[in-house]
Amino acid sequence: MTSSTPESKTSSTPESNANADEQFPARDAPSAGPPLWRRRWFEPIVVAAIIVALVVALVMGVTSMFESVKEEIGFVKGDLNAAEIRLREEIQASEARLNKQIAEVKTDFKTETTELRAEVKELRGDFKDLRAEFKAEMSQNSAELRADNKIMGDKLDRLLEVLAAPGDSTPASDTPPGKGLQGGVGSPS
Repeated sequence: MTSSTPESKTSSTPESNANADEQFPARDAPSAGPPLWRRRWFEPIVVAAIIVALVVALVMGVTSMFESVKEEIGFVKGDLNAAEIRLREEIQASEARLNKQIAEVKTDFKTETTELRAEVKELRGDFKDLRAEFKAEMSQNSAELRADNKIMGDKLDRLLEVLAAPGDSTPASDTPPGKGLQGGVGSPS
């Protein structure tokens, strides 16, 4: 055997490696980078299309959400308007009832005031009549009392004269002897 080195089918020199790439076309050999399908998804045109599609979907979703919010706001505005109209009607009805009640109270007050004034006038007239009657009775009683007092004073004067006369048993007055003080108070002698 000869002392030569056997040549291997693959050479380990750089030149032979470069020639090997030229000799063998590129195959789908496992490589250290991402797989081919992933590389295709990350191409700028695909990424831009995906982003645009996502933005369009987001805008459409937000738009539909805003539309539904607008509809709900419209419903709420309608409800508020209806409630406001109902409230105004209730307030007007309450005001009308209160005004009617106030008018009735004023009318009742005026009627009662008029009746009370009439009663007061009547009572004043009755009081004046009673006062006049009382004064008339008092003056009549006063005259009677004066007359009774005069009679009583006269009788007491006669009695004093009788008692004051020393030893004279005949009264100095013109009263008959059996009629002395028997007439009583207030009776004419």
